[in-house]
Amino acid sequence: MLSSLLSIASGGATGLLGSLFSRFFDFLSIKEKNKLQVKVNQFELLKMDKEKEFLQMEIDKDVVVAKTEANAKMEIAATEALAQSYQADKAAYIPEGTKLGPFSTFMLVIVDFTRGLIRPALTIYLCILATFIYIQSKEMAQGMDVAKAGIIVETCINSLLYLTATSVTWWFGSRPKKN
Repeated sequence: MLSSLLSIASGGATGLLGSLFSRFFDFLSIKEKNKLQVKVNQFELLKMDKEKEFLQMEIDKDVVVAKTEANAKMEIAATEALAQSYQADKAAYIPEGTKLGPFSTFMLVIVDFTRGLIRPALTIYLCILATFIYIQSKEMAQGMDVAKAGIIVETCINSLLYLTATSVTWWFGSRPKKN
């Protein structure tokens, strides 16, 4: 009987020991599975970050494309406005094919001539006026503080350069293209 009890006890102990080993190895297996899952999750997070970066690059690219398209539309609008201003300069008060009396024709020719003369006359006048102001400012600067005189002369030079650049650009920009 004692041997039966020892057999039962040793069998139970062996079973218990087997169960403990089994639990221990299950624990190690679960631990390894968890480590693997952590690595998979880290990989998925890294993958998501890369996808996010890629999407952000696409969004940025779309923004750049949208800005480029907007700039192109603004350039087209500016070109069309410039073309419209050229057409306004070409406008004549004597419609082609219209028969008018000599006095009416003469008066409308004077109007067209005056309209055509305004821009070049104004350009020349402003350039002469700016040059005159520059010369006068240099003479006035003789008795002034050097800093104040420098500011006045610099302002006059900048104004003269601005007027010259504007009028020259306008003149060359408004020439019709030769085909």
